[in-house]
Amino acid sequence: MPVIVINGRFLTQPLRGVQRFAECLVQELSGLRNDLCVVAPHGELRMREIGGLPVYQWGHLSGYLWEQIELPRFLRNANSELVLCLGNTGPIGGRGMVLALHDVTYLDFPGGYPFAMRLWLKTMTPILVRRSREVITVSHTAKRQIVSHYPAAGNKIAVVSNAVSGELTGSGPETVQRHDFLAFYHASESKNCAILVEAFRALPNETLRLVGPAPESPVPPNVIPLGRLNDSQLLDEYQHALGFIIPSLSEGFGIPPLEAQANGAVVLSSNASSLPEVLADSALFFNPRDVSDLVDKIKRLAADPALVTRLRSLGSENWRRYSWKSSAERLNEVLNSLKRGS
Repeated sequence: MPVIVINGRFLTQPLRGVQRFAECLVQELSGLRNDLCVVAPHGELRMREIGGLPVYQWGHLSGYLWEQIELPRFLRNANSELVLCLGNTGPIGGRGMVLALHDVTYLDFPGGYPFAMRLWLKTMTPILVRRSREVITVSHTAKRQIVSHYPAAGNKIAVVSNAVSGELTGSGPETVQRHDFLAFYHASESKNCAILVEAFRALPNETLRLVGPAPESPVPPNVIPLGRLNDSQLLDEYQHALGFIIPSLSEGFGIPPLEAQANGAVVLSSNASSLPEVLADSALFFNPRDVSDLVDKIKRLAADPALVTRLRSLGSENWRRYSWKSSAERLNEVLNSLKRGS
């Protein structure tokens, strides 16, 4: 029987949003199909089976070279019908490709990408989009942005949403005292994290805890860099935060705000990109280019327990709108449609 090969290169990469999307989808999809095969480069993997599927390591290369040279050879040998690539890239020589393209931030905010990566993505992505049988992305906003840059995706693009993984789901004890604010730090322009430091410099009586690499510039004493956290540590931070702040100028979806809502924190969000779509009425929105607006919204949240209670209730409903099970079912529909049309 022809198989659907899953490009398992994501298992060799650090666990971030794209990789979590791939892992969670494959775990759910494995329960819906019996024609899946996961293949990855040799080397260290985060897991050697995923959703009950063994990960087959093949070839001698790694990274982009493995994906472009050795993965196509595997596809030819494996009698593959489709190849599922969930991490923004795939093999140009792979026939029957389903490509997950999470966003086109490298076009809208190129300064956040090293030159070589930006050149690679700008060169390869339009080719991959044209050669794909189907493109999937994570929100309707991302879909519109992709089609605006790559019209070839317009008649073959489907939305398969992100969700919250089980490891980061839990409301936290009701008796926990929540005072501090939490955010993820990233130096790229699109993440817009400089506004966070500016805002809390103007709010010396409030505390911001930053997950991720420490900012390169000095920060005030009420901004506390936490470094990179594992899931258990991150869960603890979510469960003790009053509010989670996401100031991005561009997001394909934005999983962390949902993770925060799943753990009882309220969300202060940029009103840009996909975030209003994903969060609907469950967040307090601010203009990501206006630090005074963010300062005012933080003050309002810190001083209004009734608002916190209302947003916490709305957030509890909002994150439950998304699930990896329903996203896998949507992806399964796409795969079935492609197989019927072969």
